[in-house]
This record gives sequence, C-alpha cells and structure tokens, in this order.
Amino acid sequence: MADKDNAGWTFADLAVCYHTGHAQLVRKEGRRNIRALHEGILTTVGEFEIPVWRQLIEELIERHGEQELQQQLLSWEREHNYSNQTETQLKQKALELHAGRIFDDREWVSYIPFHQRFRPQELEKAVLMWIETECCKRPGQVTKEQREKAVRMNERIICPHCGRLSGYRLCVPEKTE
Repeated sequence: MADKDNAGWTFADLAVCYHTGHAQLVRKEGRRNIRALHEGILTTVGEFEIPVWRQLIEELIERHGEQELQQQLLSWEREHNYSNQTETQLKQKALELHAGRIFDDREWVSYIPFHQRFRPQELEKAVLMWIETECCKRPGQVTKEQREKAVRMNERIICPHCGRLSGYRLCVPEKTE
C-alpha cells in the first residue's frame, strides 16, 4: 500500500485506476485457513486501502475549496441512483467521480444537465451543438466532444432526452426548449 503522507498529490494522482482486493489470512481453524477480502484502490501513485484513499481525497477537496462541488456531485448521484446504492456507496462514487474530475469531461453524458443545474458558467466555455436523434425525434444539445465521440462510434450518440444510443443528425431547432 502507498504512503499517505504526501500532501503534494493532485486529483490526477489520486484518480481511481481500478479497485483491488487481497485475500488475507484472518485465522486458522484446524487445517482450514479463514481469509477475508481487503479492498483497495489503485491510483497512479500506488494502492491505498479505501478508508485511507477516502481521507486523502477529502483532504484534497478541502485544500482546493471544492466541498460545494463535492456536495453537488453527491446530490447528482443520489438523484440518479438507478441501482439503489446505499448512502455509503453513493458517497464513495461521488468521491471517485470528483477525483477523476468527471465534471470537466465534456464527453460525460451528464455534462450539460449537471452544469445547467450547478455550474452554468462552465457551459459558456463549451461548444454546444443541436442534434435530433432517431429515437426521440426532437432537438437536444450535446457538446462538441460528445459529437466527436459519436463520429468514432459509427455515428451513434447518447440521446439527451432518453439516454439511448441512437443515430442522429445535426439540426437547428425551430424553437429552443
């Protein structure tokens, strides 16, 4: 496991590469070994036990004054909790999203609705395009980066209305929604 005493780490350093699990011997019962799974998070600077990683990322969020942004991500996760995760799981997911700076990723499917609600000033920096998807047949907005990703995905894009992967065409809306 990595040393947690480095205050110079960045969000990129602590972004989750993947989760890890290690079986460790807890006790012996006769000839049987009783093991427990110890979960961790691998980052670019090393592997951390989850509570240690959580403390590091929370300290980094506080150091950068992003507590409100973290609360916004947590609210977003609570409202979009389609798999009925527990509050602890939601908090962990929001911390992982924050470490990965998901809110800065213009390919993120929720980039526009998240920023419309919590950070409208950030939308002014993005290039937005109007599309009409084959599924819903009504105008919706996507980022330029989402459209570029769609080009790489055989001209299929996540519909801004229903969330399906769909064909689309660029359009100019008759009236904005």
